[in-house]
Amino acid sequence: MKSGIGKFFNEILVPAGMMASLIIGAGMFSLPFVFARSGFIVGTAYLVLMCAIMAEVHKSYAEIIDKSGEELRFVGYAEKYLGRGGRVVGSISGLLGILITLTIYLVLSVSFIKLIIPSIPSVLAVVLFWAVGSLLIAVGVKKFAGIDVLFFIGIALIVGIVAIFGLLFGRTDFLAASPADALGVFFPLAPVLFSLSGRSAISSIREYFSSKGYSVKNFKKSIFIGTIIPIFVYGLFVVGISMLSSGGVADDAVSGIDLLPSYYLFLLGALGIFSLITSFIFLGSEFKGIIEKDFKTPSVASLLISIGTPILLFFCGLTNFLTLVGIAGGIFLATESLLVIAIRRRATSRKRPFDFILIAIFLIAVIYEIVRLAI
Repeated sequence: MKSGIGKFFNEILVPAGMMASLIIGAGMFSLPFVFARSGFIVGTAYLVLMCAIMAEVHKSYAEIIDKSGEELRFVGYAEKYLGRGGRVVGSISGLLGILITLTIYLVLSVSFIKLIIPSIPSVLAVVLFWAVGSLLIAVGVKKFAGIDVLFFIGIALIVGIVAIFGLLFGRTDFLAASPADALGVFFPLAPVLFSLSGRSAISSIREYFSSKGYSVKNFKKSIFIGTIIPIFVYGLFVVGISMLSSGGVADDAVSGIDLLPSYYLFLLGALGIFSLITSFIFLGSEFKGIIEKDFKTPSVASLLISIGTPILLFFCGLTNFLTLVGIAGGIFLATESLLVIAIRRRATSRKRPFDFILIAIFLIAVIYEIVRLAI
């Protein structure tokens, strides 16, 4: 019995937790406003539907890894099964997606720093956050063990505080909200996609199974469970934020909170900055590694590109949180998901009937975001 419990913990819970901890991130902070704009029922329906869809995408990527049997990553699989065109599209969608996500962290940092120091100018807040994050990327703090665990702990504490105080002191009228307009029905698609994407964790989870000598029969099961866990975390966060924002939910979730004691706002700000900085370091280091190793860029140049591009994008005007989330989710992650489906169809020679439903949904996400940006 003990061995059975240990096996369940090591081969299911641990890798599922790894998956969930990578999925849960900046996208979470877009969801309360998305739910307020689209209506709670519509937002919940999107969250459940897109969870099922992303679970299928993650499962497809796991099949690609098992089928290939090579030590490759996403761009390598794209090139192997789709040729040079696949490599180009995969590289562009992956790298630009990371840069936009790093810029999202810069934008979010302002809201959390202002919870700690309300009078600080927004530009100064961004520069301080960026300087600290960039310095830690430069010294290689990603090498320190447990940085992903620290991020997950910070997020868990944020959700816990918001959910508990929301349930104790918050309002409930948000549950009756309906879509603000016709386009509000489609508005959740890109942000929810962004908040549920975890494809980049799957190779590491597969390596975890191999390094421990565990049976890979639980590989896909752990990925499926890890994809589902975040929707419960997100649900608590959305309800908590909605209940604590009597004047309406802000687009960044936290700046509209007005029913939380000031000392808890300070704590929320500190936890938020802690979570954002650990994620910024991890993602910035990943980007640096990609352009240094895969594109043979000198170390100093790769560092400058990694830390300089996000702040440059911010000062060039990319400061709207929801717009950036829409671009990252609706364009780059949707394109990445389309590539995963195409690679899996080529690698396994299995063409499932609902592939075309998935393809249609991701194409709708891309088209909707492009149209929304254009108007």
